[in-house]
Amino acid sequence: MITHFVESKKEKEKMGSRSYLLGIFKGFVNQEKFSLRIKVDNQSYEFKKVQLAVIANNPYFGGGIKIAPHSSNKDKLLEVVIANDVSFKNLFSILAKLLINQSHLSHPKIHSYQSEEIYLEIESNQYAQKDGEVFQQDSYHICFSTLELPFWL
Repeated sequence: MITHFVESKKEKEKMGSRSYLLGIFKGFVNQEKFSLRIKVDNQSYEFKKVQLAVIANNPYFGGGIKIAPHSSNKDKLLEVVIANDVSFKNLFSILAKLLINQSHLSHPKIHSYQSEEIYLEIESNQYAQKDGEVFQQDSYHICFSTLELPFWL
């Protein structure tokens, strides 16, 4: 939803990376909490009040925000970062940690896992983003994994 707000407005051109912070606040106000199930390394986790789930193989969210600080495109691991049942008061604390020293993963409302394969399941209509393209669908059942391919210059 954050990317939807940023991309659907011309704010990105005017405000640059700050437009993502504005998108976070707009998304926080408008995002309905949803249930999410993930499977990581044969362990299943269920969250009932998710507001954001990011699966990445690089640390940065749009605008240069380091949302998945342990993630790297130089290894075979993916990182999932989940914001679950975050209050407005929690949001300020999380954003401060995120922007000052990337310690937001230590917040009790933020959950992070790393694995070579992550299975995600959502049974509600949500916005999603893949490689910068925003889309929306009724449910998601996706297995994420990495694949190493040769690259020629």
